[in-house]
Amino acid sequence: MNIAIVDDDKIELETVEYFLRFYIKKFRADYENFIHIETFPNAREFLCYFNPKIYNVLILGSHLRGILKLIGNSSVKVLLW
Repeated sequence: MNIAIVDDDKIELETVEYFLRFYIKKFRADYENFIHIETFPNAREFLCYFNPKIYNVLILGSHLRGILKLIGNSSVKVLLW
């Protein structure tokens, strides 16, 4: 599973990544080797790498919901915080 986290606030980006990794290690340790997490410090960088065939989950800061229009109807699951 490939997860992308996008936020232009460095502290929020690192916090979400930390808690996600902690959760996986504590509750889903059997799958830890199968989960790849990438972080992106801004929407522009993420959109350069985005491919709906690569990412399964996209975690966005709520102020970045405009990205959803740009990625169109893809099978990627999106979480806003």
